[in-house]
Amino acid sequence: MLVLEQLWRGNISPADRFVKRGSEYQRISTAYCELIDKLLEGFQPQAKEQWEASEELRRQMTTTEQEDAFVCGFRLGAR
Repeated sequence: MLVLEQLWRGNISPADRFVKRGSEYQRISTAYCELIDKLLEGFQPQAKEQWEASEELRRQMTTTEQEDAFVCGFRLGAR
């Protein structure tokens, strides 16, 4: 079955991403999470809530950017 057929039938999802154990991405992600945990320890509750709200907005922006890039790339590939 072709990749586009699998995509159409919902058998694959471009949004699914698996992180390989020991990969560069996993190393960076782990270091980032540890740094954030240390940073948040010193925050007052209100500041922590504000920071978490800003991070949620950043995640939403990133997701929207990635979705737009996927759609653009798919359209270019279809041409």
